Amino acid sequence: MSTPDFLKMPRNPLEARRARWFLGLLMIPLATEPLLAVDSSGRAQAYYLFSLAQQAQFQSNLSEAARYLEEAIHTEDSSDLRMELAELYASMNKQEEAESEAREAVKLDPRSPAARKTLAGILFQTAASDKESESQLKESEALFQGLLDENQAEEGSALALAEIQRGRGDLASSAASLEKYRKSHAASPAIDVQLARVYQEMGRSEEAGKLLRGVLDKSRDNREARELLAELLEDAGAAKEAVEVYRPLADGSPSNTYAQYRLGTLLTASGQFVEAQERLKLALQMDPGNVRVLLALGHAYLGSGDPRLSEDMYQKALERDPGSLEARFFLGRLAQGRADDDRALALYGQILAQTSEKTSPQDRAFFGLASFQVGLIQYLHKDYRAATKSVRDSIEASSRPSDELYGLLVRIDLDAGKKSEAEQVLEEGKSRLPESVDLQTLRGEILLRDGKRAAARAVFNTVLAQGKYEVPAYLTILQACSRADSTREGELWAKEARRRHPESNEIAFQEAALLERAGSFKQSEAAFRSLLKSQPKHAEALNYLGYMLAERNVKLEEALGFVQRAVSEQPDNAAFLDSLGWVYFKLGKMDQAESYLARAVKGSREDPTVLEHLGDLYLKQGKPSEALKTYLKAMEHEPENRQALQKKLRKLGYSGKGS
Repeated sequence: MSTPDFLKMPRNPLEARRARWFLGLLMIPLATEPLLAVDSSGRAQAYYLFSLAQQAQFQSNLSEAARYLEEAIHTEDSSDLRMELAELYASMNKQEEAESEAREAVKLDPRSPAARKTLAGILFQTAASDKESESQLKESEALFQGLLDENQAEEGSALALAEIQRGRGDLASSAASLEKYRKSHAASPAIDVQLARVYQEMGRSEEAGKLLRGVLDKSRDNREARELLAELLEDAGAAKEAVEVYRPLADGSPSNTYAQYRLGTLLTASGQFVEAQERLKLALQMDPGNVRVLLALGHAYLGSGDPRLSEDMYQKALERDPGSLEARFFLGRLAQGRADDDRALALYGQILAQTSEKTSPQDRAFFGLASFQVGLIQYLHKDYRAATKSVRDSIEASSRPSDELYGLLVRIDLDAGKKSEAEQVLEEGKSRLPESVDLQTLRGEILLRDGKRAAARAVFNTVLAQGKYEVPAYLTILQACSRADSTREGELWAKEARRRHPESNEIAFQEAALLERAGSFKQSEAAFRSLLKSQPKHAEALNYLGYMLAERNVKLEEALGFVQRAVSEQPDNAAFLDSLGWVYFKLGKMDQAESYLARAVKGSREDPTVLEHLGDLYLKQGKPSEALKTYLKAMEHEPENRQALQKKLRKLGYSGKGS
């Protein structure tokens, strides 16, 4: 625990105490010689020594100052002199001597708020540097609490008391102390900012924001209030507003590396990637080796769809800090995104080895994140046993596992044919996350898979009520219907969703896709074209429509244009590359088709549909042996159209186990 600024002992005594000494000197009786003589050897002599101590302090000769104060106390002991010496000892890091003098000051004047505050502050300072000083911390708290209860606490005392209570995790008492001081004193930005911080930690973000806005209304230059309000807004998902709150700090300090970095992170969170990159580049110019800035710039590049520049930043961050868990993790995510699973697993494995002891919250967090991604890769490769273990490791490492973790675990069991285990995992997840819409929806999906449409509808209606009938709730239901191959049910929900949210592009896409799966090609094509009129760069819609036309072998030139536009939006998307290769195949342009299909196979983790497309290409090129190898590899990956592939294999004369 570090000592707050408001409790650090000053080198120079307080002006108020010096004023009391001057006043005491002026009040010395001068009417008779005997009194003057007595005073000369008492109080006046003590004041003279006190003045010498002041001069010594001014010259930074602290040992000499302490000697003068000790002589002054010996000449004329007083609570004020003891406090001066206590604070001087504290500034010299002589904590035991400081505490002793402060206790003497309180003994000499038990009711003195200044003496009690001095002792409380020294005890707090001692406790901050000594983890074993619990008793001193308790005594410090009691002294500060007494001052607050008597309405004699200064701002620093109230802040110190609240900090002690906050430090031991008693946020309610910390807030109460600050609220009590606030009621009986004039407005204090320091008190309001600290109270806002406590409210934030209590989850009372709205009240915290109100306090901080009040501070900024009176003092726009309060940096601490701006920083904390921006943090609150970011956490609340209001990143754009957070940007505007924080922007004056960065604009007012163009050479401040942290200010430019922080604004850059907020801009990234708000989706303003171009300006984020500009700010972060500026920060990097001022501090070229700053790992935090390199990582943040990597995130900004990733957000703008430039994984290559993003990877370059993460790699530089890792070179600067070989122990960086974050750099390794995001390099793994990029490798995973381009289906380079061996590279991704190697990076995640390094993270798991580095954090295996889980000795810190950061280690536990990255252990959990890496375990989840490893489990996801294992799941995609159909290694269900290993995937289950990895996801379980992730759950155990998390203090509050996400519904995404439980959802993946359920899907692993379902795909492994372990329906009862899947249902048990789902119940476990719902017991820990009873408000999870995703887990509720997953329950409806399982019911649909079992043909229990009425029960599924009841679950979906509950999901909609929980989600206030907003777009995200409908999307989860439509996706569940799609995964359960319940096209008819999906169409019904899509119609209702469109009726409630006619402006939603996401719902329009899902409805068009469901129409295609139901065999309503004309309606699906019309729906996709309508969507693309309002969203001409909707990559998923461009790809879906182009592939659908190619599959039906109609309007191939137009299909080519759609898919080319999709690939221009997402150049590394394996599904889009497959679509482009397939359209070229349909057009008879085999060289272009082979180039894109080969890339798609690599980027799709050898998806069986993509492999089948490549096999068809080889067959068309007169390469039957290559076609046979490719079809057999597709069979290894459990294709949906297994019978069609078996037929192609038989035509090639294959009658082995795969047939």
